[in-house]
Amino acid sequence: MEDDMLVGQMYARALENQGYKVDLQPTSEAAQKRLKEEKYDLILLDLLLPGRPGLEFLRELKAEGSPYKHLPVYILTNVDGTESIANGVALGIQGYFLKISTTPQKIIDTLNQFFRNQEEVLRTGHGI
Repeated sequence: MEDDMLVGQMYARALENQGYKVDLQPTSEAAQKRLKEEKYDLILLDLLLPGRPGLEFLRELKAEGSPYKHLPVYILTNVDGTESIANGVALGIQGYFLKISTTPQKIIDTLNQFFRNQEEVLRTGHGI
């Protein structure tokens, strides 16, 4: 989820060029609707979104009884607050990227490694 469409399209294009299917949503409300319509392997979540903030969306996503509780989430944000990141970690995010200090390639490398690890777990029953 990314409310700045120019930034979102830059990341989406880079991910798509590496074979990822991307569904860019500008708000948490739009993303919540799409979650009910599609199956996703992962969410890249901005914390600063119009309407319902990303951290609130994450709390609902990871709540006990949520059908999306185990959906992997990485935070991609400009919020450099340790409290926001700590809250995300406590809610079970896989990791976070600060937009100001990351590149699309770093995100791609991290996601590639994450999915390789997931495949290894499925294949062998335990992680790397």
